[in-house]
Amino acid sequence: MVDTFLANVDSDDLRPLVRRLLSSGLPGIAKTFGEVARGYYSSKGEECKPNYESLFRRGEQGAVVPTEDFNEALIHGRSLYGIGMGLAALEVLAFIVSATVGIRWREGDKLYGALVVLDSDITQAIQSCKEEKESGRIVDQTRMRKVVENLRSVLKESSEEVRSWDGAFPFDKAASSVQYWKI
Repeated sequence: MVDTFLANVDSDDLRPLVRRLLSSGLPGIAKTFGEVARGYYSSKGEECKPNYESLFRRGEQGAVVPTEDFNEALIHGRSLYGIGMGLAALEVLAFIVSATVGIRWREGDKLYGALVVLDSDITQAIQSCKEEKESGRIVDQTRMRKVVENLRSVLKESSEEVRSWDGAFPFDKAASSVQYWKI
C-alpha cells in the first residue's frame, strides 16, 4: 500500500513527510537515506545531469540573466552536496563558474545576485566534499585533486577577468575556501 501512496502523492506533500521521517530519530534512518540517495544518483550518471547549454541569456534590458537551466544546475549541485556527494557537486558548480567567463555584470543586478548564491553553494559543496573524504567515500584521490584544481583554476580565471574590467567578483568565499584547502 505504501507503494500506491508513493505513486500518487504530490511531491510537495512528500517532501515534508520525508523530512519528518528523517528527523524521527529512528536509528540509522538518515544514514540509510543518504546511502540510498547516493546510490540512486551514482547509478543515474549522465541521465540526471542538468542541461548546461544555455545557463545565461540576454534579458529585456540587454543585461545577461540566469536561465532556468542555471537554476536546474544549481538544484542539481545542491542535491549532490546535500546527500554527501560534494566532489560531484563541485564538478557541476565549477562548470557554472567557467560558463561566466566572457560575461559581464554589475554589482546588484540579477546575474550578480545569482552568482553570489552560487558562491555560497560552492562553499557548502567544499564542506560536503571534505566530509565525503573524511568518511572514506572518496576512493579516487587523483580525481579529487583534478576536480579541486579545476575549481581553483576556474575561480582564478574568473577573478582575473573580472579584475580586468573592474567588476565585482562574486566568488570571494569560494576562492578563499579553496585557496586554503589542503588535499
